[in-house]
Amino acid sequence: MKIKAKTILVVTILIISTVLISSNSHAELDGENLFKQNCASCHKTNTKRLVGPGLQGSRERQGNEWVIKWTQNSKELIASGDMYANEVYEQFNKSAMPPQNLKDEEIMAIFDYIDTKAVTPSVKEEIKEEKKETNEGSKEGSLYMMYGIAGLMVVIILGAIFIID
Repeated sequence: MKIKAKTILVVTILIISTVLISSNSHAELDGENLFKQNCASCHKTNTKRLVGPGLQGSRERQGNEWVIKWTQNSKELIASGDMYANEVYEQFNKSAMPPQNLKDEEIMAIFDYIDTKAVTPSVKEEIKEEKKETNEGSKEGSLYMMYGIAGLMVVIILGAIFIID
């Protein structure tokens, strides 16, 4: 019975540790860094061309779903007969954008960043302030969750110690 209690204790500690580690890894997506890492070599955040078109206003013209499909696999969207996709393809000398291995949320974070680049400085400050307030609230909630899990872990460990003895 003592071996079983020790096994339960070890497994419980491992599970709780995993939960604590994974709860910290869900940081807010950083659209600016994602843009710099995945897009900046070919695109600008305004309407000017680089290798590909400037990305400002892309969601306004075509919507989120289209932008996600285009970003993840433009060749597939072109092959589907999408008129706008084919128009862009023709404008850029039949050069398709390489498929990007990005999640929908990452693409939206990139375009959120692009959209904030297009607004006036005063609106940018308002957006930053809102994000900061939202971030602080979510960090505080995560902190309380971690304290709760740590407290639960202490209770389980103490209970296991009493069972072992």
